[in-house]
Parts: sequence; C-alpha cells; structure tokens
Amino acid sequence: GGLPGRTRSSSALLTSSSRPDSPKLDLVLPSSSGRDVTEEVLTPRRVRNESYNMDTSLVIDARASKITALIRGYLTRALLNSYKVQQHVKTIKDTQEILSGYEVNSDMTAQDKAFYDRLKETLQQTKERLHSIFFDTSVSDQMTLIANTRSARREVQHKELQGKLVKPGSARKRMAKKTVRQKAWI
Repeated sequence: GGLPGRTRSSSALLTSSSRPDSPKLDLVLPSSSGRDVTEEVLTPRRVRNESYNMDTSLVIDARASKITALIRGYLTRALLNSYKVQQHVKTIKDTQEILSGYEVNSDMTAQDKAFYDRLKETLQQTKERLHSIFFDTSVSDQMTLIANTRSARREVQHKELQGKLVKPGSARKRMAKKTVRQKAWI
C-alpha cells in the first residue's frame, strides 16, 4: 500500500507555516530522489473543500459500485439463461442423478467400473467448462454467447408466429429448436 516511490519506513514531517498570518500546515515528505517535497496540507478553506470532495467522491464511488453490481448481476443472469450454460447444467444434473443411483462396490464388473469412472470424468469436465464460462471467458465472448442465445430464441419465436412449427410437442418443433440451439453454440 501507500504512495508510489514511498516505503513504509519513510517518515513525513508536519510543520506549521513559516508565515504567522497563515493558519496552514505543510507536510514534508521524503521523495525517491532524496529531496524533500513540501505540500500544503491544511487551510480552513482547503479543509472544507477537501472534505466536500471526499464526501462527493465517496458518493460517486458508491453509486459506481452499485451500477457495476447491477451490470454484473445482469450478465450473470443472462449467462445462466443461455443455451450453452443450460446444456451444461442439464448435463451436470443428469450425470449426478445417474451417479447417485449407482452403487460402487467391490463386486462391480470392469465395464461397470469403467462406466462409472467415465461418468465421474464427464461430470468433472462439465463443471470445469461451466466454471470457465463465468470466470475465464472474456466479457466480449460472454456477450456474444448471450447475443447468440437471444437471436436463436427470436428465431424460434418468429417461426412459431409464422406457423411453421405445428404442435408444442411435435418432432418438427424439437428439431427446429435443436438446430437453433446448435447455432447458438457458435
């Protein structure tokens, strides 16, 4: 922490002004060049202005933090609703459900053991991919993923409105949605 070029062991000297009519204080700071730097610290007017500026900057910082939190929350919710994330979540849930119903014991066949190990590996890889979407992927790539999902959903809605997709559970609708989801992966 601290100021650049300053160490924790460097000392500052607070002195009163050399002029008797001025109620200001000077702060003498050692610099990296070896020469002391004197800065005016306190005058009655400057104290008022500094506290006002400090309060204002704290308010601005608090508002900026809230705006940043809102934007990050929006991005997170939008990513959670994207096709790619939803597919990973579904894979994780399905794999965990299969693994929870699977008993590991010593009388398992080699095939059962290999299958169980592959499921565990698939679960781990899917969790890592999901984690990387949120923490390793750049914001621009995340926004692209969100945009692809939005355009895919708009395309599905457009086709539904045009009557090209017949019934809610029809094979034609499922294939169209699958095609749209595949486009969203890109």
